[in-house]
Amino acid sequence: MANTHDVPGSSAAAPAARLQIDPAYQELTREHNLLKERLRAFAAMVHLTDAQHQEELTLKKKKLAIKDRIAALSAAQQR
Repeated sequence: MANTHDVPGSSAAAPAARLQIDPAYQELTREHNLLKERLRAFAAMVHLTDAQHQEELTLKKKKLAIKDRIAALSAAQQR
């Protein structure tokens, strides 16, 4: 059975649809995906230099902060 968030026309689908067209949500999602791709590149490396390791940690923190902002937007839309 489909989740109510996935069913067009359901009361839960409306906030999700609004989020997808919200420019702030779109920008955060784009940034999150870019960071995810950069982190995948680091994960594919056999060895990281100290500078690369520091950058990886910084990217992980940024990605998590963006994820939190996306969750906050989503929660605000559901109210």
